[in-house]
Amino acid sequence: MEYVNHDHNCYWTRRRRTRLTRHGRCLSGAGIPVAVLQHAASALDMALKVRPMPDNEYNDEVRIGDYVGYLHDACFMSFEEPSAELEAALLSGVCALLAGYLGRESAPIDASEAIRTRLREGWSVEIQAIPREASLRIRAFPAEAGWWTRAFSPRLTLRADRV
Repeated sequence: MEYVNHDHNCYWTRRRRTRLTRHGRCLSGAGIPVAVLQHAASALDMALKVRPMPDNEYNDEVRIGDYVGYLHDACFMSFEEPSAELEAALLSGVCALLAGYLGRESAPIDASEAIRTRLREGWSVEIQAIPREASLRIRAFPAEAGWWTRAFSPRLTLRADRV
């Protein structure tokens, strides 16, 4: 897997952090630049189209093939009913982004599975790349959790030398 290089600069990308959340059939995320969506579209051999929505100055419509989602501030994405294939491609893109943050060709081999198993209904999974430790920190917590619960939720650390 090739890493994702991005040129987006925001709170999430400066901290090398990404969050995925599942609400019902919706999959949303923060810290997911357009480069991740392009990676997912390429993995599915589909075209990515991003266009402004004329009636909404804050969101862009995103199309990956027939899948329709939304993008806000070029790093907050949402897809209403992603297929298992789209979800896997987005997760692959997130792992490629994290690999780029770590300065590696790929993320730790077990990162994708660790994220997937924690991403369940009503939960958020937050992943932070720690380059100086060559690791990823993964936390899962209820999507509506307050800062205390998020801050003290159990962490899983994956070393990047396990590729």
